[in-house]
Parts: sequence; C-alpha cells; structure tokens
Amino acid sequence: MEGYIDCHCHISADEFDKDLDEVITRAKEAGISAIIAVAEFPPEAPKILSLSQKYKGFIFPCLGVHPVQAEPPDSQRSVTFEDLGQVEPDIIDNVEKLVGIGEVGLDFTPFYIKGDSDKDVQSQVFARQI
Repeated sequence: MEGYIDCHCHISADEFDKDLDEVITRAKEAGISAIIAVAEFPPEAPKILSLSQKYKGFIFPCLGVHPVQAEPPDSQRSVTFEDLGQVEPDIIDNVEKLVGIGEVGLDFTPFYIKGDSDKDVQSQVFARQI
C-alpha cells in the first residue's frame, strides 16, 4: 500500500454525511491510501461497519468504546459496562473484519470521574476490550 494512512479518523461522524463521497475523493487525491475508522460511542459501530463495506479496501473498521461517553455532548460521563454491552456483540460478530479495537483507553480527568469506582469500571471496560 503506497501513500498515507489516516490511522485515527472519525469518518462516521454526522458532519461527513452530506458530502462523504467528496471527502473520500479529496482524501485519495491528497495521497491518502487508507482510513482507519474508529468508534467512540456504541451507536457508531453499525455505521463504521457499513462504511468499511461501501469503501472496501479504503476504510478499515475499529470498534470500541471511548472512556468518556457523551449523549448529548454536554453531559459527558465515564464509560459504563452498559456502554460496552452495547458494542461488544458488534466486536465479537465482526472480529475478522476489524483491524483494531478503538477508540479505547483510560481518562481519569476529574471532570468525568466521580470516584474510585469510576476508575475501576473504566479499567475493567478497557481490559475487556483489549
């Protein structure tokens, strides 16, 4: 594969919906040979899988849950086991199609973490994904 690989792209974001084909064309013209699409929130999983089929060989899927969840964005909170439970079946059912698990990690920012129990849950959710 020649060219650049965008190794962390939120191409499933709603902002791309109206002109996604143009975005893909411009990316290719700019020398991008592949996009690794990462998920932050459980509802993104089906869309990322769909995009990886529509743009097969160009968009490659990663599924997971970000340590900070937000729905709506102004109510950000630490990830829960319920969040993981929403995306885990998609990960298991599509493991052969995935190029990685993401976007995952730990975020112990005091604004999102209400106590040690949140840190513990984040750590367990992270460990289950990797």
